[in-house]
Amino acid sequence: CNTPHRATMTPLPQTTGPAVFYMTGMGGYQAVPSATSLIRYDLATGKQTTLVAPVKDSGISDISLSPDKQWLLFSTYMQSQNQSRTKLQLIRTDGSMLQTLYESCSGFYPPGLAWSPSEQLVAFANPTAGINVLNLATGQMQTFLSNTTPFSLLPFSWINNQQLLIEQNNNTKYDVYLLDIRKGVHQQVSNLSAIASIPAFCGNIALSDDGSQLFSSSCTPFNGNCQGSQVQGPSTVSMQSSVENRTNSIYNSQNRAVTAIHPVSASSLLIYIGNTTGDLSQDGLWKINTNGSGLTRLVATNAQPCQYEVTFYPFTQIASDSQSYALLHFDGGVQKLVTGSLTGGSPITIETHNANSNIHVLLLAGIGTF
Repeated sequence: CNTPHRATMTPLPQTTGPAVFYMTGMGGYQAVPSATSLIRYDLATGKQTTLVAPVKDSGISDISLSPDKQWLLFSTYMQSQNQSRTKLQLIRTDGSMLQTLYESCSGFYPPGLAWSPSEQLVAFANPTAGINVLNLATGQMQTFLSNTTPFSLLPFSWINNQQLLIEQNNNTKYDVYLLDIRKGVHQQVSNLSAIASIPAFCGNIALSDDGSQLFSSSCTPFNGNCQGSQVQGPSTVSMQSSVENRTNSIYNSQNRAVTAIHPVSASSLLIYIGNTTGDLSQDGLWKINTNGSGLTRLVATNAQPCQYEVTFYPFTQIASDSQSYALLHFDGGVQKLVTGSLTGGSPITIETHNANSNIHVLLLAGIGTF
């Protein structure tokens, strides 16, 4: 326990094609996942392959696809009697080379895994406090900001190989800071550059592939006569430099709620409009240019008023490559995972689960190769 290891990362000898990688299991947004499976869906053939099968008293709590789309990093917890342990593991997208990089003797890793662009460094939350940064080539690990409250800080994304965006949960909002690892481990959050702030219950952030642009969205929570977390307009989508807190507006709406965003390229963005009250007719996945033009709906969804009363469902998740998208959403009382072309056309359903089902799609890792 508590001993980091270097990774063995032999590239794929050849790639077969693109695939969607995701996790199924019990639990969800407000509970520790259990009975989890890591699954690959071949976009060319529609074949589903289980890369990591469920293990008793164990579960995957987070997954992250590498920048070169050939590796999956994931954290696995194990519960036995009164002891819990957590592993940071790595597997190649073809299902081979499963390895454990680090194991904590106690504690649980919250969601938050981040690859550096070089794939040499990965960041994850320390179960005690702070942010761990593991060098995959050497097996050396450093813990930054260790004087903070446990789990108050989570790694979000690297903007380059030295600078990492981190999130701090302040109950009503998420503050995003810039951590420069070249300045050493003995840094204070109060001395970090503040980059952005988004609402905790109705906001989303995403980073462009090159790390230069940070996108953010916000909408408006609605309580009304519903249980659970309901959303409505007004909402905004903004773009800014990843190292400066100066924003430019991309999209504004008084009556639509943007609940998820995902950059496709330097010039285009996917947004999910997910009203659960008011006008539901515009709900679905949309594509928009980063200059605010070209708003086009790719998927229309059948939202229901107060549909998030089932609070264990994860919120909407989006992934894409240069040609395809994958969308995990809650649609008319049913959870769906679909995929389709960025140029339009009818989506293909990968998974669908009724609200009363025991197993659900918990996390969407992204679209990679195998």
